[in-house]
Amino acid sequence: MDPTCSSESIYNLIPSDWKEPPPPPRYVSVFKAAVKDDKQKFKTAMKTMGPAKLEVPSPKDFLKKHSKEKTLPPKKKFERNEPRKPPVPLRTDHPVMGIQSEKNFINTNAADVIMGVAKKPKPIYVDKRTGDKHDLETSGLVPKYINKKVAL
Repeated sequence: MDPTCSSESIYNLIPSDWKEPPPPPRYVSVFKAAVKDDKQKFKTAMKTMGPAKLEVPSPKDFLKKHSKEKTLPPKKKFERNEPRKPPVPLRTDHPVMGIQSEKNFINTNAADVIMGVAKKPKPIYVDKRTGDKHDLETSGLVPKYINKKVAL
């Protein structure tokens, strides 16, 4: 047949009894019982809404202004355990002048230096010609186990 004349046909002249097909059966899940059981298992009473019944406050005890604010305890007097320091001297007060000690600081310092142990220089390394110094211990150039003291 010619595709342009598809609507014209002898069969189209006879009215046909067209019936609407019945709808497919409604879907029913196979897992419905298992889902219900899981739902019941994980449900707990008063989980989101709180207890079923609360004590309702009486109308005589209605909220008043500043009733929820915390009050401070009564003030206590502060007592100092140790005595106070002596007051700062006045500008007009001058220290006693002319007191001299018998100690010879030059000789004692020289004796301390001569008798004392020499300080060990800290190990460093220089990485440039300009003389940038860095600690040798933190550089990683010396293994840590060398400086450990072994207990025998």
